[in-house]
Amino acid sequence: GQVLKMNSGATAPEWAADSGGMVLLSQGTGAGASSLTIDNVFTSTYKHYKFVYSWAEDDWVKFRWVKSDGSEASTSEYAWAGYNVNVKWSDNTVSDGNYRNKEVDYAPLTYWDGQNNTPSGGEVFFMDPCNASTDGTFVGTFYCDDGTKNYWHSHGSNCRVENAFRGIHIWGQGGDNMTSSNFFWSMYGFSRT
Repeated sequence: GQVLKMNSGATAPEWAADSGGMVLLSQGTGAGASSLTIDNVFTSTYKHYKFVYSWAEDDWVKFRWVKSDGSEASTSEYAWAGYNVNVKWSDNTVSDGNYRNKEVDYAPLTYWDGQNNTPSGGEVFFMDPCNASTDGTFVGTFYCDDGTKNYWHSHGSNCRVENAFRGIHIWGQGGDNMTSSNFFWSMYGFSRT
């Protein structure tokens, strides 16, 4: 594609070949099952990835990496730490706090329930998942409204399994289905240049 940029003298705009940036790789909806695997999405073409999703369900989202051989990184090697701020609907009380866990077999994306009529969701930044000599790492920012409180939270996660990862597997803590009308997602890649 083409992008509009300033010429070398910074005197006029000109069209040039797109040399990188964020590229939409795939997008979709839930398939009516209680989990979703987005496989073969991480390649050597891109170094970093961004995953954006929303889910209108009274459930929260768990996550695992899909390894290069197609199996899930499901051992108790995940750890996360984060911070949340929440507002109670009934009296506008604000509270905050830390949350964390380690040596478990998943990482959370959203950590509190949403509602069937109010989507929860977030954006996740995956750092170099194809690099087999590093742990699987992501950071994310998330929003949930469980009907009594409105949550904003941000956390980072690490999976201490050195592997080249090719995808992700997500599911609801409560086993609720991700359908074409309640779960929407997009995956973006960032150029190596």
